[in-house]
Amino acid sequence: MQRLREFLSEFAKQHDNLSISSFEIIEEYLWRSKGERTTLPKVALFRVFNLEKESYHNVVIAAKDDQWYIWCGDKWLREKGYEESYCSAWKNKRLKCKHCQQVANNVLQKGFDEELEKVLGVNISDDNSKPKTVSRDVLRIGFEKKLPTLLYGRTGAGKSHSIFKLIDKLKEEGHDFEVFQINMSSGVEDIDLIAKILPNPKEKSWITLDGELKKAFLTAKEKPVIVFIEELTRASKSARNLLLKALDPVSGSYTLFDFVKSETISVPTDRIWFVATANLNYSDTDDIDPALLRRFVLTKYVDYDTEAEKELLIEILKDEELVENTLKMAQAIRKLYERGEIPQPIDTGSLKIFAELLKELKDPELVAEMTFLYRIVDVDATSAPSKEQVETLREIIKKIFE
Repeated sequence: MQRLREFLSEFAKQHDNLSISSFEIIEEYLWRSKGERTTLPKVALFRVFNLEKESYHNVVIAAKDDQWYIWCGDKWLREKGYEESYCSAWKNKRLKCKHCQQVANNVLQKGFDEELEKVLGVNISDDNSKPKTVSRDVLRIGFEKKLPTLLYGRTGAGKSHSIFKLIDKLKEEGHDFEVFQINMSSGVEDIDLIAKILPNPKEKSWITLDGELKKAFLTAKEKPVIVFIEELTRASKSARNLLLKALDPVSGSYTLFDFVKSETISVPTDRIWFVATANLNYSDTDDIDPALLRRFVLTKYVDYDTEAEKELLIEILKDEELVENTLKMAQAIRKLYERGEIPQPIDTGSLKIFAELLKELKDPELVAEMTFLYRIVDVDATSAPSKEQVETLREIIKKIFE
């Protein structure tokens, strides 16, 4: 990629009646051009003030597909509340208007170009090799390329939250799709994915409704859909076999066989995005057939996000020492789980509830007993908790918070 300095030097010019009033980095910027919609992780926004007309103009610098861009006037920014006055550059993103010239000159004069390259995620090596511009987010790649994607990992680590967060972001960006969420809890069979058979007391008969997977395939004939499968490893054998066939792309299409009505539904693979979560090798889940795992061509292991947990705890506790001790407690408990000394770890949700009560009661041992402690230890045939495990956890909590 061309250096930003070289790019800006092509048209940098000083205009005495213009000044840079503010600068900020805009994250998750929606690029819209000729029907194309792409989210750029970051762009630079400069607010240019016209001293004579007392008007503001928005100038954006961005990197996309190994090219630099600078333009004045931006519909997406105006929709987000960034007011500005009219500029002829609105109709041409490469037009070298005076506002762009002023920003280019300002960046070069202050030597700000190298910093911008770093902030906008552009790394230019000495051998001029092209930087990677593909998103590093496996979920984003999965959605854009419609590749079945699997998030697996620890209970409560935020797998489902990550998917819902992406879905919300995609809707904000204007993507049009419908979401079908299928929870593979115990007892879900293949017929449940195809049809729901309900009693009709008035007619003394039965009503047959379409199951979620069949509804997803039918909807995909009209508009794109996301099929979100939760807890894939808890699905019954019959449900997994149905998914195995449904996720098998043949001649550019996914095919679902409705064995209740003996009919086949086929839709192009670019109309459905399959995304799933799973806990692999957990004691209370079933192993997945390797063939089904291979259907999910993109996979990602999701661990606890300790940085996000720290931010969450700071917001709740507002006490650095309490936050540090709470994180140490979580880490110690998770190590016990990793060594097989307790059956469950403490998840992020439980950590949040612990912090909220700790803020009020000021007694970590009591709060632990009230929230997560008895839930993460073994119980015997009479439902009594393991005294040894409970005592071990109490000692850890006491030592950390003393």
